[in-house]
Amino acid sequence: MGFLADPPLVFDNWPVALLRLVVAFVVGAVLGFERERRERPAGLRTHVLVSVTACLSVVGCYALSGDPTNPARVAQGVLTGIGFLGAGTIIRHGNVVRGLTTAASIWAAAALGLVVGSGLYLAAIAAALLVVVALTLLRRLEALVHQETGPVHVRARLRPGEIFPLGLAQTLAENGVEVVAMDLVPGERPQVRLSLEVTGHLSEQAVVALVRSCPALEEARLEVK
Repeated sequence: MGFLADPPLVFDNWPVALLRLVVAFVVGAVLGFERERRERPAGLRTHVLVSVTACLSVVGCYALSGDPTNPARVAQGVLTGIGFLGAGTIIRHGNVVRGLTTAASIWAAAALGLVVGSGLYLAAIAAALLVVVALTLLRRLEALVHQETGPVHVRARLRPGEIFPLGLAQTLAENGVEVVAMDLVPGERPQVRLSLEVTGHLSEQAVVALVRSCPALEEARLEVK
């Protein structure tokens, strides 16, 4: 079937094996780049490693046995075992759960690697594009549904003697606010610049009030970007 599906590998069919590993690298990188751009716990390298390793598992099984039923058992084991890796990206703060989407993208990377390892390149590429659409375009749709207006930028001032707003990120996460970026501005009166993403239904004023509630801060205000 040509490019759509290669025949089962034999032990000395290294060009086809190499092609499958390269394709697995590419589709894993496509998924990982989006997660890396969002600064998630599992990014580019993790997704590439998962995809390539899953592909290698199938390729090695084909090459060593030539039995088309063995890769099915390999796939079952990979998809079951990848759950432990995905679980490591899931974090719960109060009533807010983080990392579910990243865990799902890791699972998708493993599945893509298995499909590529079986020689179904076109199916893998199509699936990778659909996953990227789900991670990017559907995110914007969710933002419209929840009426999210984008990141909230806050500038806060540290109290005298304080060097870092300890506990602030946890307090925000427990209330559905994610810290996208945090920059410390040195000076006689050190300040903190925050880029926040509101996943709940808090207003900008409520977010500023949450930031101000941190004991290490004495002032907080919205910053127009």
